[in-house]
Amino acid sequence: MSRYLPFLLVSCACTLLIAACATPADNAEPAPVATAAAPAPSEPAPPTAVTRASTAPPAAPAPAPAPVLTPVPPTPPAPATAPAPPAEATLKSAIPFTATSLAGDKIEFPQAYAGKLVLVSFWASWCPHCRREIPYWRDAFAKYHAEGLEMIGLVTDKTRGTTADKIVDFIRENEVTWPQIFDDAPRLSQSYGARGVPMSFLIDADTGAVLAQKREIRKEALAKAIEEQLAIKKGRASPAGQPAAEHKAADQP
Repeated sequence: MSRYLPFLLVSCACTLLIAACATPADNAEPAPVATAAAPAPSEPAPPTAVTRASTAPPAAPAPAPAPVLTPVPPTPPAPATAPAPPAEATLKSAIPFTATSLAGDKIEFPQAYAGKLVLVSFWASWCPHCRREIPYWRDAFAKYHAEGLEMIGLVTDKTRGTTADKIVDFIRENEVTWPQIFDDAPRLSQSYGARGVPMSFLIDADTGAVLAQKREIRKEALAKAIEEQLAIKKGRASPAGQPAAEHKAADQP
């Protein structure tokens, strides 16, 4: 047995050496354990749209878009027209008056003109139509004054600041020889409704009736109207054109 002792010692030493090599050191880090690699996280897929039957009532249709209105320019107003002048009133009867002429004479119309046919004329020296009428007045006075025609002129220039002296000069230059009223002419023109000039009235002083007026006795028509009315007044004719005797008979009861 002693001869086998060295072999046993060598065998024990080898065993210890192998065991030492197989046991890890206390301070050695453990080797990492190989594990299966985990898959990389991926982004979740979008949820699949699921079509469901809606239980809500159907939505009302969208309102139709409002129509686009094109602005229409306003219709221009019709051009203003001047109002028609009021119709001239027809004078039926003379309006009595008392006034003083430019010569200083008192005029009482119609009572001071009994038996006469009187032409009452409103006029103005600045009026061109009046100036053209003066020759017809002048001729009528010269021709019919002896037969019973009287004339009274009413000069309305005072409304424009014209003085009486200027009118006296004017009527002298134009050979106006019948009486002319100046101061009271504007007032009397309103009484007679003479809104324009010239304006004349042919009046029977006995009855106060206006026999002809305004345009009826302008220019050449004046002489014709005077002749007709003088003939009627003197009994040579009737208003209806009948002989005077028949006219008087018809008036008798």
